[in-house]
Amino acid sequence: MSIDIKQVFNYFDFEETNSINKNYIPKALRYLGIIQTQNDLNLLINNLPDSISYENFIEIYNVQKTKSLTKEQLINAFESFDENKTGKFFILIFILFYF
Repeated sequence: MSIDIKQVFNYFDFEETNSINKNYIPKALRYLGIIQTQNDLNLLINNLPDSISYENFIEIYNVQKTKSLTKEQLINAFESFDENKTGKFFILIFILFYF
């Protein structure tokens, strides 16, 4: 089942003004499968106006989609730390290495 961009936008349009608050952009992007670091999301939010129209949301989505990690890239990153192939690894190593 795929998630429709308009449905996600409408979900965060709490006041039904055809706009969403910029602070909901990271969560909306995650609903759409956009995986980014918190730092990248903070940079994005700091450069946006407070209110985002649907048209602007589509533009943001398309740009961020090209910057996002794919599911396969994320799985490969985790697997590279799972030396014993248990599906687990020491999270501190991952945090220190990537952040």
